[in-house]
Amino acid sequence: MPAASVCHPWRAKGGWNKIKQHRESTFIYLSIHAEELVNINSVYYFLFALRSFVNQTVPAILRFNLNGINEAFLEHFAHLQMSVLLWQYRFANVKTLNNN
Repeated sequence: MPAASVCHPWRAKGGWNKIKQHRESTFIYLSIHAEELVNINSVYYFLFALRSFVNQTVPAILRFNLNGINEAFLEHFAHLQMSVLLWQYRFANVKTLNNN
């Protein structure tokens, strides 16, 4: 059927703009609720990127014949980038966090 389409559940929807919006929202939330940095931190995003790569992307590479691989890697890169940004954010705000 030529008109049929396939939905890849492992693809990021919205691309880079959606990822950027999520990142900005997270930092706004953390600026208001600094205590949540314990739960939303660099380790969380690093492990999320690693788990999703191993559990979703690797198996899906063969199943979907590399369709959507660019979006999947974009999502993994974004999570790794968020991990680094949160690590930097934490150290930039150490004095503020220690005073609370």
